[in-house]
Amino acid sequence: MPRIIEAPTDSVASLDETIDALAGIDFDPACEERTEQAATYLRALTNNRTFLGDMLLDQIKHRHREVGQESGYGPQSIVLSPLA
Repeated sequence: MPRIIEAPTDSVASLDETIDALAGIDFDPACEERTEQAATYLRALTNNRTFLGDMLLDQIKHRHREVGQESGYGPQSIVLSPLA
């Protein structure tokens, strides 16, 4: 079941900034404070209205021939970042 976490921020972050920030908090979903931190970082990414379209266009333009079955892309999902 989804959980709605209020994370009011006007900050705007890139995907790379968000990945770095999330990696730096040692995320633990059982920790309320860490979950709220992660929600704030994800909200800043959400405030970046162009990141997803830009990323997908870049994938199509430059890497569409390199992608194999293991890409993680499907009708309902895409991979934003490989596991670190």
